[in-house]
Amino acid sequence: MDILFHQTITNQEKEKKLAANKGLMSTSNPTSVKADAITLAPQSSPF
Repeated sequence: MDILFHQTITNQEKEKKLAANKGLMSTSNPTSVKADAITLAPQSSPF
């Protein structure tokens, strides 16, 4: 039960980060977008 609950939370966090990244991509400053995307990325991310 705990694992399923944790997975749900993880998926919600991923969706929030994806939404945030999409929002950042619409900004006019690619440097800040890249920095923010790295900050938002989970530690296990390939990039």
